[in-house]
Amino acid sequence: MISGEARVVRIVADLGPGRYVYIQHSLLFRFPDIVTVELIPLCLSRSSIALYSRSRYGEYDFAKNRKRVGKWLFLLRKIARPAELSQVRAH
Repeated sequence: MISGEARVVRIVADLGPGRYVYIQHSLLFRFPDIVTVELIPLCLSRSSIALYSRSRYGEYDFAKNRKRVGKWLFLLRKIARPAELSQVRAH
């Protein structure tokens, strides 16, 4: 899902199991924003995600990082199958 996003490059994948760091550059000025993703196992059949996006330069980003996190979570929900849905379909 993340690899399909424009101007995104994975820069680190060795922070531990399920931890990744990406850089996404803005369209106009190519400012880099740092996005950290951590996949958190909860049990054998469930997991969660921690997603943090921040600007590298400047103090105000016009809510771009908040919007990015919201968009990525929305896209993830579209492709993920929550345990509740798979259990309902199995019955």
